[in-house]
Amino acid sequence: MNSKISTSCNMVPAQTDRGELFDRARTFAQKVENLLESTVAHGNHPDLGAKKMEGRDPEAVVVATPRNRPIQLNVESVPLLRLDLRYHLEISSEGDYTRIERSTFQVRGMVKRVSPFFRYDFEAHPGSAAIPTAHLNVYGHRDDLLHAMYVSNKSRSRPANKKDLDPKEPRGLHMLHFPIGGTRFRPCLEDILEFVIHEFGIDTTPGWQEAINAGRAEWRRIQLASAIQDDPETARRALAKLEGPPRIDEVKFTRY
Repeated sequence: MNSKISTSCNMVPAQTDRGELFDRARTFAQKVENLLESTVAHGNHPDLGAKKMEGRDPEAVVVATPRNRPIQLNVESVPLLRLDLRYHLEISSEGDYTRIERSTFQVRGMVKRVSPFFRYDFEAHPGSAAIPTAHLNVYGHRDDLLHAMYVSNKSRSRPANKKDLDPKEPRGLHMLHFPIGGTRFRPCLEDILEFVIHEFGIDTTPGWQEAINAGRAEWRRIQLASAIQDDPETARRALAKLEGPPRIDEVKFTRY
């Protein structure tokens, strides 16, 4: 997507107050809708819009699919999957950028169940140090996997006591948080769309691959710029190597 805002970026252009954040969020929502229309939606996607948050996140603005109207994904025009999106946008503590504080992409079947098939979550500040900022949850069941989760007394997913078991929330594979790239190199929405297209044969719009490639390239440029800001010294060393052969004292073994 050729825009100043990537559909999955961690930072977007600078804002100064909540009103401007709301305006930027509406623009962001339109970019996401454009991506969906260019890939899988075929004019059948909900209006994402932007909603100001109250209560716990009074300074946040949310861009999300409506609660009862996810994005419908078809195969040969027959509904097969449902896709839910949710982004929490906030102004950075420095006031220089609007950032994605949290995001969720989850894929469900057409049967109305509470649990999705899988979900990709990003939380800039997760509630536990044991949970990766970017992670994948898969909803399924394997007896041998559940046994492995319970054998260790140190397992995060193991209940401390029988009374801690909730009959409404069975324990299983979905409790594992698979790390996926951290804050800077996590999957973007374009990656998820490409995944369901290839793995499930979802109907596409002509030119969908070009739209995916363009959006993902922009996402990676933004994340690379953010990573450079995180560690400018490593970036300087890498650029210096492009200008000439490294000095003997800079040569190190690289593990692949």
